[in-house]
Amino acid sequence: MAVYDSNTPEKEDQSFKPIIIVMVLLVVFFCGGYFLGTFLTPKEKEVKEEKPEIMETQYDTDDEKIVSLISRLVAGTDCWNIETYTNDHPVTVKDIPSERIYQVVEISSFYSKGIESVSIEDFDAEIQKYFGKGYLFEPEKIDFNGSNCFQYTYDKETKVFTKRETACGGTCGPNRTQYKITRAVEKEKILKIYVKVLFGSQAESTNFYSDYARTNFVTNDYEHIEEYIYKGEDYIFTFEKEDNHYVYVSSEEM
Repeated sequence: MAVYDSNTPEKEDQSFKPIIIVMVLLVVFFCGGYFLGTFLTPKEKEVKEEKPEIMETQYDTDDEKIVSLISRLVAGTDCWNIETYTNDHPVTVKDIPSERIYQVVEISSFYSKGIESVSIEDFDAEIQKYFGKGYLFEPEKIDFNGSNCFQYTYDKETKVFTKRETACGGTCGPNRTQYKITRAVEKEKILKIYVKVLFGSQAESTNFYSDYARTNFVTNDYEHIEEYIYKGEDYIFTFEKEDNHYVYVSSEEM
């Protein structure tokens, strides 16, 4: 029998060493895996969602749709009607006289089609096609017997426009204000038409000017006016598409 005394060293317990070794290895493997996953593995690039490109449509300057949008705005017997929109300040629908609004619709929607009578409701509906919704039209304030030579008269009692015979007619003389469409671009239902304007003298002479104030003389050679039209002032007409109609929004000098 073995005898132990106080001077005999006890043997160390060896049973926990394998467990400690395994735990250390697990920690090492875990840290190594984390390092590899975090720092060495290539990161996926963040994919940004691309917005669809907004298309821009360029129209020919002689496109019937473009030409008619401007020509109907200046309809009437006055040779300087375009100056309602092309002058020395920005113009919006609210700035256009009721007489001009009326004549545009009268000629474009009814007189040109030979219609004999029109209700105020139908007239209002046509105004919205050209000048947008919400325009307050008050025919009672218009002088239908004035110098504008309107093709219809208005009955306040029945609220009906009736076609009448007039002695108006003729063509504009060589001193009328000239304009030429130079560009037309549509983007997100907004159509912009670029127009050059040469201002006629509004007198007996055939002088033309590049500005509304008629201070910058350009030429008096009406026979070759096309050669000078590009010296005129630049204006932008803005239209917005509503219910498949292009309504006038504004016009201003560039």
